[in-house]
Amino acid sequence: MEVLLEEVMAHIRFPMMSPRQLADLLLSPLTKHYKEIIVERMAIGMSFHAGQKERIEEVLSEEGGRLLFTPRLYKAFSWSSLLSVENFPSLASYHSRTLVFSSHSCLAEHAGDHVCEWVVDIFPKGVWFKKFFLIVWQGTVEVPENVLKTVRLSVTCKDLPMEGEMRARVGILICGVQANVEHIMKVVERNHRFSRDDMVLNFDDLIPFDELNKPLVEMLGSEQTSPYLSGRNRDILKIHIVVAPLTDICSMTFPHFSFK
Repeated sequence: MEVLLEEVMAHIRFPMMSPRQLADLLLSPLTKHYKEIIVERMAIGMSFHAGQKERIEEVLSEEGGRLLFTPRLYKAFSWSSLLSVENFPSLASYHSRTLVFSSHSCLAEHAGDHVCEWVVDIFPKGVWFKKFFLIVWQGTVEVPENVLKTVRLSVTCKDLPMEGEMRARVGILICGVQANVEHIMKVVERNHRFSRDDMVLNFDDLIPFDELNKPLVEMLGSEQTSPYLSGRNRDILKIHIVVAPLTDICSMTFPHFSFK
């Protein structure tokens, strides 16, 4: 049991827990039985929130230490929100749905409690750029319309920190149904530096367009329903958006899981 516990603890990001959550772990029966293993990890989390640089540097020098301060794509309220597109077959082509939510702009408690506001737009049935006129110093240039056959999701940062930029790990968790069981069917993630000159992050081809937008005739039969639609009537598109802040001590690469 102790060996299994050590394997599991290695994948838990204790610094992503708040100091109160870390303190609550002391009441867990598991902590009482395996105090040395768990309390050591809890102490690392508390050192991170307190800004104890010397202790953090010690952990960073250890193998895999940097990963402890690298956020996972947790669906916690502090970092994520759910975007649902209900009655999906009735959504008109090129129309979008919008979600507005807020998340913490930093992981450590000592850095403050500033939050960033995010605007998420999903275009599940293609993107249509209408014709417009561009005014340049030579005169007026007509830009023709353009249609993109893609499922696009854009994430816009509306409230940057005082530093003027924010590095974040943005994860898109797409729900689906397999064997009548709803689960996270696909995950897309990207590291991005949001700034005043680059406030929008686009994800194109988030879902295969034809697989999501099956013709209505095909969707009449349950066997032909898109696996990316869930709900009682299989007509809801559900997407979790996770925005986890990154710092200089975070790892920019993420190892693959290996099951033994």
